Amino acid sequence: MSSPNQTSDLKRKAIKRTFGKKPHEIRAQALRAKIIGEPKNMIQTIQQMQDNQTIQRTNVVLSAWTNYCRTSWIYRLLERFGLR
Repeated sequence: MSSPNQTSDLKRKAIKRTFGKKPHEIRAQALRAKIIGEPKNMIQTIQQMQDNQTIQRTNVVLSAWTNYCRTSWIYRLLERFGLR
C-alpha cells in the first residue's frame, strides 16, 4: 500500500504529464505508463483524466448543437409547446 504522500505525488506527476493534451495523446500516455510498469495509481489517474476530457468535449459539442437548434424557429416553437 502506498502512503498518501506517494499517492498525491503520483497524481501530481500524472496531471503534469497530461496537462493540455488531447484525449488520444492522454490514451497514449496511459499505454506508455502500462508498458514501462508505472504504478497502478498513476495509470488510473491518467485514464480518469482522459475520461474527464472526453466527457467535457462531449458536453461542449452537445451544448453547441442545442444552441444551433435553438436558432431554428421550428425548434423554438416546439420548445414553447413543451414538445422539445
